[in-house]
Amino acid sequence: MFISWTQAALLGLVSCFAGINTSPLGTTIGNYALSRPIIASLFVGLIFNDMPGVIMMAVPVQLIFIAMITPGGAMLADLRSVSYIGLPLAYMLCIHWGITPGSDVSLELAGPVCAIIGVLFVFQYKFTSSLNEIWQKKGWAEINDNGNLNILNFTQTLMPFLSHLIASFIPVFAVTMLGGYLISALPMISLANPVVKAVLTIGMVLPVVGVGIVLNAAAQKKYEVLLFGTGFVFGAYFRLSIMASLLIASAIALLDFKLNEPKIVAEEKARKEDEGI
Repeated sequence: MFISWTQAALLGLVSCFAGINTSPLGTTIGNYALSRPIIASLFVGLIFNDMPGVIMMAVPVQLIFIAMITPGGAMLADLRSVSYIGLPLAYMLCIHWGITPGSDVSLELAGPVCAIIGVLFVFQYKFTSSLNEIWQKKGWAEINDNGNLNILNFTQTLMPFLSHLIASFIPVFAVTMLGGYLISALPMISLANPVVKAVLTIGMVLPVVGVGIVLNAAAQKKYEVLLFGTGFVFGAYFRLSIMASLLIASAIALLDFKLNEPKIVAEEKARKEDEGI
């Protein structure tokens, strides 16, 4: 499947806004929202004119990188490469091999592709930070030497955006364009191929690893693992909607807090006494 220059440029542009921390988007909308695979799939789907297929493929990818944790416990600084390089490449690969985007096979394929891309392009965040550090040093030097506060508009807004343009737009544009041509040159492969079977098997396991790592960090007590699993039971067996499951989870969380409130209050009181507050 070939990707047009316009599509690659749009992916790069959205990736820039996904990683930017400055106004008007800020960290909350830019880094912590638009870079998430499940949210990025909306824009990738619009660009490829297939929102349902891309969104479905983004679900297992979101589970892998839930709480921005990669398999193995290594922290990934941002998810731009996963969302705007890995997801488009996985989609194009499905189209080339005749796999319906959103099908079970496409979901299993998306995980390994995005995980590999995320590891290969983790330098994006570090490169952006290094460039921003250069602008900051230049700004402070100008303020200290000449007292020029107008330099802040240059070092706090314009140059950080240039950093994101260099570290985000160019890699996304170049890799998706090149990837589209390379994928189009790939031979058609049967899903019965041992290599493809191995990739699909990894794709089924990766979301479980992501959820398991989050559970290991979130569950402080053994019985909380049971509560965590109860949510999946509600969804899988009782067919409850997300809102219904959320209300039940909120009730359980409130009950758990009330039962442990005396202990929490006592520990806080003891802490303040020790600190002389």
